[in-house]
Amino acid sequence: MAERDASREVRLVEHDARWQARFWSERARLLCASGGLVVAVEHVGSTAVPGLAAKPVIDIAGGVRHIADALLGARLLAADGWESLGEHGVPGRRFLRRWEGGAHSTHLHLVPWGGEAWQRYLRFRDRLRAEPELAREYAALKRDLASLHAHDRAAYSLAKAPFVEAALGTLVGGADA
Repeated sequence: MAERDASREVRLVEHDARWQARFWSERARLLCASGGLVVAVEHVGSTAVPGLAAKPVIDIAGGVRHIADALLGARLLAADGWESLGEHGVPGRRFLRRWEGGAHSTHLHLVPWGGEAWQRYLRFRDRLRAEPELAREYAALKRDLASLHAHDRAAYSLAKAPFVEAALGTLVGGADA
């Protein structure tokens, strides 16, 4: 499908102040549609960092009490237009996305609230917010990788992983920032 092919493109844009409002709107909608299974919601990823260029896709970490709640939550959220992609390469996570205007506009990462994945999303976001030089380095890397992997979002994400791991001070994979 043409719609699905567009999902592979890597297109970075300058930070848009409206991303924060989009997050809050999605948060309210998500909390309502999840039937109480999502107990915490955070804006993560590059759109959550003021001034950072990003793909215009809002990344949301949704905290659930247990991973089983994420499975049930994914089924409930399907009725609200979310497409579930299972773990999508990250064990212990349920990855969902919402489409708008022929492209995916929002990513949802359902993970146990307070668990390792939850903490990683928040720690990386908070480091980028607190350290402008780190955010500038990340932006430069993202621009280089977007040129190199313009039509392969998976390769783009994989190529960012060493930077994310270094920023988190870890050696294990699985970051999706």
